[in-house]
Amino acid sequence: MENNTEFEQKYFDSIYGEDSLIDGTYNSKEHARYLHSVLDLMEIEVNSIIDFAHGSGELLKDIVQIFKPEKCSAIDISTHVHNKLNGKKWTKDILLLNQSMLDFKVPKTPYDLGISNSIHQYLEDKDVEKALKIISKSCRYCYLHIPTESDYVKMFDQTGFKDPYSNKRSNEFYQKLVKKYFTFVSWGLVESKEFVNSSDSPFFDSLFRF
Repeated sequence: MENNTEFEQKYFDSIYGEDSLIDGTYNSKEHARYLHSVLDLMEIEVNSIIDFAHGSGELLKDIVQIFKPEKCSAIDISTHVHNKLNGKKWTKDILLLNQSMLDFKVPKTPYDLGISNSIHQYLEDKDVEKALKIISKSCRYCYLHIPTESDYVKMFDQTGFKDPYSNKRSNEFYQKLVKKYFTFVSWGLVESKEFVNSSDSPFFDSLFRF
């Protein structure tokens, strides 16, 4: 279970308050437009999307609206947010799964795009790699964001934001694990080594592949 907490109402009320400036929530439309522009530029078709830990759902909602995928699934361990999204008009064609991403069964056919926005910091050390491996086997590309220890320092200095639920880890910790399963191809965008390699990737500029 993510960081021994069920991420119910107390968590969301404290982290996603009225004045919250959580990246990917207050600016979710900008993230969606950016992601669509990058993938459209590289002529990558996105017909299926999966969100690993949808949280409040703001980012998922805007990404779905701009991509209009034929297939979409979304996972979250929190019954609180699962119930909030379930039944909304915009989620009627989305498969909502109330479970941990660690229990997700890898699909036979990968999704074109995954979303993993600020979830790995809530996992225990032993589960971070397991989660990355599941994602890499579930989608071709993933919009991946993980705040590191230095990011939390910046956020506190700039806005006073603190997250008592998260594990503060170094850039090196995450980069070492992410590189085992993905190639970094753009800001926030990684390419699964399970399905795409440098010889057939539309992100062909070697300077930006690492």
